Amino acid sequence: MITINEIRNQLASYLAGETPFEPFEDWLITHSWNMHLDSTKKAQELVHEINASIYEYLDGYIDEARLETELRPHVAGYEATIIFANFAPAPPTYQPSSSSQAEERQLAFA
Repeated sequence: MITINEIRNQLASYLAGETPFEPFEDWLITHSWNMHLDSTKKAQELVHEINASIYEYLDGYIDEARLETELRPHVAGYEATIIFANFAPAPPTYQPSSSSQAEERQLAFA
């Protein structure tokens, strides 16, 4: 499984000059090979878009500077999904106001 954040982190490393093109491309190929089996649709679409630019570069239609320009928007924004499983809020508690002696007496007899 490959996630959007993993893809974007590797892409950001390439665009920052921390990872050369070949290792970035190797990582992407290796980690996205069977992603149709277990990765999200959005991750698959992101890899497809990145690969389209990479193929243009490898086929000589664009230079590496243009490749980086085309890839840069893919690291501009992050998306997060938060899932709360088995989340049950605590039951509300009653706290009498400090100025109400009548409420305090009622609670004492409850």
